Amino acid sequence: MTEFGIYIVRIPEERGNNIADIEDLKYCRSCQLAQLNSTLACQIYSSYNIKSPDAFIGCSLCSLVCGYDTTDFLSAIDTQCEIFLKNNSRSDVEESGFTLLVAKRCILEAMCHPGYPSEGWDDFSASIERTHELLVMKDPALRKGLEQRNTRLCSHLESSLLAFR
Repeated sequence: MTEFGIYIVRIPEERGNNIADIEDLKYCRSCQLAQLNSTLACQIYSSYNIKSPDAFIGCSLCSLVCGYDTTDFLSAIDTQCEIFLKNNSRSDVEESGFTLLVAKRCILEAMCHPGYPSEGWDDFSASIERTHELLVMKDPALRKGLEQRNTRLCSHLESSLLAFR
């Protein structure tokens, strides 16, 4: 696919979920199917040297019946980045015998659709949940939480360019 200019794809794979029985996940049907297919998709794309973000959040937030808040959003970021960094860090042993953990930067895609309900091609475009997500994204506590984690928001295009670091 790289011969067609495709170097990065978006795959909604939230790690740490036991998907032995997909029905056990408290996700909507769309997120259940996405989780079921995402691991296989990662394997297929990586075999063609096509990258995807290091981590993803979105489906677990979708499962919160009353919507999610800033704390839930930051917790989901922490969980997915922790899993990624745990699996993608290396240890260097210095002469003094101390071990340094050298962690790679984590690019996390957060699936959200903040905005106002509108006419669109899908049911979510008209959903009041878009307004709720907008309020979460505009919450000063989110910006503060991201700063505390040395995390910044960027566009999908910028994250695509960072994937080739």
